[in-house]
Amino acid sequence: MKGKLLLATGVAVGYVLGSRSGRQGYDELKEHAKDFWDNPSVQEQVAHAKDLAREQAPFVQEQLTAAARKAMQRATSS
Repeated sequence: MKGKLLLATGVAVGYVLGSRSGRQGYDELKEHAKDFWDNPSVQEQVAHAKDLAREQAPFVQEQLTAAARKAMQRATSS
């Protein structure tokens, strides 16, 4: 899924940058992107990703704090 999204993004950027149809092509692409973003299944996945990020935030914070302490100890002991 991630690879497909990355490919689609690359194709879209390439189209916009290489398009000779000017503003019309850009406006069509923008409308398609808006339709995609407004799709209920896409918004469901966005909400799921937000919930997951909120759920994992305390764990990530703990890991970053531990890594920072470890780095600080290594820096001061050298």
